[in-house]
Amino acid sequence: MVDGQWTAAKHLEHGVNTVFNEDYPALTPDGKHLVFSSERSPFTVPVAHRLTMAELEKELHSTLNGGGNIYTIPVHVLDIGKEK
Repeated sequence: MVDGQWTAAKHLEHGVNTVFNEDYPALTPDGKHLVFSSERSPFTVPVAHRLTMAELEKELHSTLNGGGNIYTIPVHVLDIGKEK
């Protein structure tokens, strides 16, 4: 939003928009951080290499298992809201 008007949607770099599902973007009440969810995962199609059962188990029980996490990023690093 610039001067109280919505600007065009923008693809966010800095690891915000990825090939995985990102949802529920929101700003903190002070407007200093973007909070969003993402279903990031180490799994790709096709897989980079054949996984052993131990590797698969490790990835499935990790934080980045594709089940979704909540992320925050300072708004000032996004270079948004500066267009005029």
